[in-house]
Amino acid sequence: MTIKEFFRGLIFLIIGFFLLVYLNNVFTLADSNESRQIFNGFYAEKEDTLDGVYIGASSANRFFASPYAFEKSGAAIYTLAVPSEPFVYNQFLMEETMKTQDPKLFLIEMRWFKRTEDYVGEAHVRNVCDSMRFLSLNRIKGINAVLGYYAKGENDLDYEKLNYYFPVVKYHGRWQADDFYKEDLLLTRTPQKTKGFCMSGTNTFKQVDTALFPAYTQELEPLTDVTEECLDDFLDYCDSITANVVFVLSPFPVMEEDLKPLNQAMKIVTDRGYQVINCCTEEAEKAMDIHWKYDFYDEKHVNIQGAEKFTDYVMLHLQESYDMVDHRGDPAYKSWEEAYDAYVDFSAEDRKKMEHD
Repeated sequence: MTIKEFFRGLIFLIIGFFLLVYLNNVFTLADSNESRQIFNGFYAEKEDTLDGVYIGASSANRFFASPYAFEKSGAAIYTLAVPSEPFVYNQFLMEETMKTQDPKLFLIEMRWFKRTEDYVGEAHVRNVCDSMRFLSLNRIKGINAVLGYYAKGENDLDYEKLNYYFPVVKYHGRWQADDFYKEDLLLTRTPQKTKGFCMSGTNTFKQVDTALFPAYTQELEPLTDVTEECLDDFLDYCDSITANVVFVLSPFPVMEEDLKPLNQAMKIVTDRGYQVINCCTEEAEKAMDIHWKYDFYDEKHVNIQGAEKFTDYVMLHLQESYDMVDHRGDPAYKSWEEAYDAYVDFSAEDRKKMEHD
């Protein structure tokens, strides 16, 4: 091989590599996708400005109103949570966070533990990995860990790793779909406006038609061996980092059969010395003043009124345990003030209706 042929081959490989990266960034979740925009917003945060990161699923991103928490306390806590996010991802999302941020604490939602390794859909996996940066090693590690966990269960998940490593395999036909726009071709990264708190069309002050009431219990039910191993491994990881880790169980009209394994998971966590903010107790219900009809927009998720009650309750516990810096008025946190403005503007019409009722 001549030197000329070598350089031709090298140039071809370089061009091929960048083309591969480009195509896998284009043919993935649409830029308009909620999960993608939550990650876009996180990646757009200035380095070393976050006090905390709340990781979980919709039981986090529709419950913890980050802009509202900032307005009330000045704490910058980003909600890096997407629908049905598997708990197994948490370590790798924390590692991804610490590449650009030095948070004092992580909040970890626990509602996932009412499920087992049998319960999963492909969207649960892809909402995270297809929203992360394509070249992130944490993305690959997360995919491997999640598929490894669910492979021990009985489910219909696609276990071909390359289909997750390279989104173009899944989404190559998107150019023919109705959700493919020039923003995708231009690799636009539209950030979510309210710091991870999801304000979809149903999550303003909509109420459930019929209230469901929780069945509180202190009884325990063992986790599956696979799930308990997953939790133990995560706690080992938490032991290895300097940031504080606080576990949270958000309020919902939990059934007794669901609460028993959650109680077991919380016991494991507290036995390891970690704080749990358990909102599924009668005491927490009274302290938050949660109303199961007026504070929920469906049986699993609070509306904005419920989110504010939950956020106040969580922040009260955090402020009692940790020194939270007040960033209100700091020019470096202007985007948080803008996020609160967007938060209020989105629900302004509903708020006026509430005031007149």
